Amino acid sequence: SLIEFPTPFAVKVMGRNEPHFAAHVRALVMQHTDEHEPLREESRESKNGRFVSVTIEITAVNRAQLDSIYQVLTDDDDVLMAL
Repeated sequence: SLIEFPTPFAVKVMGRNEPHFAAHVRALVMQHTDEHEPLREESRESKNGRFVSVTIEITAVNRAQLDSIYQVLTDDDDVLMAL
C-alpha cells in the first residue's frame, strides 16, 4: 500500500447545492469511523452555485475503511462524484 495507516485522509464529494447535502455527506462518511467529528470539513459552491463540493478529513485506519466509505458514497443517489 502507498498509504501508511493511520493517517489523516480527505474525502472530497460533489453534489447538487441543496441545504442537506453537507450534513448528509458527513453522516455517510462518519458512520465508517470511530471519530465523533471530522478532523476538518469544508464546503465550496461552484461558480454558478448549482453544485457544491464537500471535503471531509478523517483519520483513516486501513484500506478496508476507505473502500467502505467510497462504496457508500458512490451508491448514494445525492452524490455525483467522490474523490
